[in-house]
Amino acid sequence: MARPAAETRPLDTERRTGIARPPAHPPILGPEQTALLRALDAHFASWGTGAGAQEILPPPLYPVSDLEKFDVYTNFPHLALVASPLDLTPEAPKPQDGSFAPEEVQPAAFGLPHATCYGAYLYYENTEVDDETLVTLVNQCFRREEHYDGLRRLLSFHMRETVALGGFEHTQRVLGSFAKRTQAFADALGLDMEKVPASDPFFDSGELPGPAGQTQPRKVRVPGGRTRRRLRQHAPELLRRALRHPARA
Repeated sequence: MARPAAETRPLDTERRTGIARPPAHPPILGPEQTALLRALDAHFASWGTGAGAQEILPPPLYPVSDLEKFDVYTNFPHLALVASPLDLTPEAPKPQDGSFAPEEVQPAAFGLPHATCYGAYLYYENTEVDDETLVTLVNQCFRREEHYDGLRRLLSFHMRETVALGGFEHTQRVLGSFAKRTQAFADALGLDMEKVPASDPFFDSGELPGPAGQTQPRKVRVPGGRTRRRLRQHAPELLRRALRHPARA
């Protein structure tokens, strides 16, 4: 199938949006990095299961109609990535210059999640949950970013979450408990970590639209600069500790 002439191609993504193109070669974790990831995920999963959480396994992509229920494309359009099948008529297209042309793909009906928790909400959709429901899950998440930087800022990454559903007091109790465990874990490893208000404009103004604004009045984040540097410097030691004590905070 013929590709459009160069002058009809869309403008460069970075020029139009300020969002970086995906990295040409996303990092592949080596054996030690993979072992560290698995050990840490098992460690954090044990926090959830130890608190009574059941584990579920979400898919790596969802219909965009499901993600739209959470106003994903209203609140986080700058992070969104979507997927679609190739248009095989009249013949199977081939990528040129690292991409398929827009007319060579069908409408994008699937979305790649930028957070894991959506799987929990969709799993319990249209069901009545107990006041103290707790679930843990991990997923491959995807985000468009302003820039990508090795393992420090990734297009695709694992995210483990423990999600509290039910009564408000239960959710706040779980949030407070896990915040303390996270801080204690970082302190034990000598990692500098602090919570600061999120930089998202709607969180800062308290005007998050849609359902999320009703459930999360304030968001915080953990800045990564010094923490990431220390983590890179002490990864072997961290690996040994995680493997030695996989289920203790």
